[in-house]
Amino acid sequence: MTLNDNSSSFTYVIKVGFKVSLATYAVYVAYKCFIKPYFSPLKQMPGPAFRPVIGNLYDLYSSRPMEIEIKWTEKYGKFVHFHNVFNEDIVMISCPKAINHVLIVNHKNYEKQKAFQVNQRLIGDGVMASTGRDHAKYRGMIAPAAFNADSITVMTTVFNMYATSLCQLWRHNLSQSNDGIICVQKYFKQLTLDIMGRCTFGYEFEALSGCNIDAKNISAVFNRAVTGQLFGLVQFIPYFQYLPLACNREIEAGLSVVRKAIDSTIALKRNSRQRSTSDVDLLDILMDIKDETGKPAFTDKQLRDNILTFMMAGRETATAALSWTLYLLAKHPKIQDKARTEIQNVLRQDRDLANSDLDQLKYIEFIIMETLRLYPPVDVLRRVAKKDDVIQNYKIPAGTLIYIALAVCQRCDDAFPNGNEFNPERFKREDVRDHGVLSFSIGSRTCMGKRFAMTEMKITLAKLLFNFKFSLPSANQRIEPRRCGMFILPNPLIQLKVEPILI
Repeated sequence: MTLNDNSSSFTYVIKVGFKVSLATYAVYVAYKCFIKPYFSPLKQMPGPAFRPVIGNLYDLYSSRPMEIEIKWTEKYGKFVHFHNVFNEDIVMISCPKAINHVLIVNHKNYEKQKAFQVNQRLIGDGVMASTGRDHAKYRGMIAPAAFNADSITVMTTVFNMYATSLCQLWRHNLSQSNDGIICVQKYFKQLTLDIMGRCTFGYEFEALSGCNIDAKNISAVFNRAVTGQLFGLVQFIPYFQYLPLACNREIEAGLSVVRKAIDSTIALKRNSRQRSTSDVDLLDILMDIKDETGKPAFTDKQLRDNILTFMMAGRETATAALSWTLYLLAKHPKIQDKARTEIQNVLRQDRDLANSDLDQLKYIEFIIMETLRLYPPVDVLRRVAKKDDVIQNYKIPAGTLIYIALAVCQRCDDAFPNGNEFNPERFKREDVRDHGVLSFSIGSRTCMGKRFAMTEMKITLAKLLFNFKFSLPSANQRIEPRRCGMFILPNPLIQLKVEPILI
């Protein structure tokens, strides 16, 4: 047999193999799209009609956040069966008992959906991306050390410092403004970046002052990768983030900046023999954690990945919550006045807030919880069933994606009468507080940074309400929730009329 014959045979085998693979894939897709849905154990569960191949994806992403989920719940009940791409089964639940079953009672059977490619690119192997035993191990080491009362007390100094800087900046800007209108959401993005940089690894981004170009690069990373269209594209286009596109280059440039900043800080801290006990950040705490053998629990890469995790989660959620809170207070001036009175009675003068002050700001806490109830920064939790299960007489096959509709559950009149109304007073009732809100999740994956976030928001709001009055710039102003990647953010950016208070 000649060389040409061998080459022809090889080419023939390749062509046949390709055709067989293509035919096999076509049969698989046809089965998933046109046959499997009619034999699924979930077909008895009520839900909307679906389209071949794309399922209900268009309905879900063409509507405003919470809109289609509320519509489906009203029509089909608190268990809704719908379909993802290639008609993969999804079960949406908004029943408190069912949610409790998934997140607490049988949580070991329901793993967090694997991190999206874009998340893994940002946060690598951080605790948020981990599952199962790895997550339990990470959490067991990090939560008690990094987010205890003493650690948060140290960080209140940082919260106070940047909240004061924001107040000073706004007073300066208002003195030169003709209309007194401020884009509060833009400033909250800068504020939270400064806070997270300082609290997570002792880095000064100087986003509020505008002096540091790194801050702009980091903002571009989070805006593009976490809250932009890129987040959606990488879910459906394999390896999209590796294509030589301008958006990918921008993200990589920003990631390079923050990675270098964290890596250099880690090296500096490792080489330093002395550390300040009054200015401890999360990186210091993580570096001090030891495993069962007495060795450092985390490699340098794991340290960096966890810092990126805390930065990403902490920045966007706090920005959204603070923005929605001020918007709602501007819409409800009587509630705003009551909150300000509480703050004035506690502070008496413009000063830093201590932990003892925060304990007295009950109404401010109610306002934050009510805002998170109405506008959770993340409106859906996703879990995947590892094994077959039964939830309230519905058989849940292994591999089913469970779509926990937080926003729907938190607006349900059964748990929160007149659930669409902004009414912080409802949290005065002990039974409502016990029921709580799910914005920080519950069970084994409860947000580790809940105390951090609540302290940060209480101090920021207290400082702002002590210094300023807020109102809507126009009676016709309408802000709607918009799905931005993995978060729900106000759209358009919230602008308010801000009036300084003489103090």
